[in-house]
Amino acid sequence: MRTEPLCGASPLLVPGDPYSVVVLLQGYAEPEGVGDAVRADGSVTLVLPQTRGPASSHRESPRGSGGAEAALEEAARGPILVDTGGPWAREALLGALAGQGVAPGDVTLVVGT
Repeated sequence: MRTEPLCGASPLLVPGDPYSVVVLLQGYAEPEGVGDAVRADGSVTLVLPQTRGPASSHRESPRGSGGAEAALEEAARGPILVDTGGPWAREALLGALAGQGVAPGDVTLVVGT
């Protein structure tokens, strides 16, 4: 398998319908030092539904007894963060979210890969 660097500067926007994808922080894998050592970090991605309403840091829980499926449907209505980066990327992540008009409390679902 071979990977290629993403072309363009962060954030990279891939518009779509019903979701757009924004690569907030690009991942990398670079040789480091001697031997087979590699320095690496994964990408941090934001999935934005096209029907996203105004930003709000307060969201109500899904009503009724719809269970997990209803909860996931509700979560998919807001910004979805795929991976968060390491603790060293905290400030970069917060800045990248703010650059997209998204507060941490606006994120309705975090997916760790």
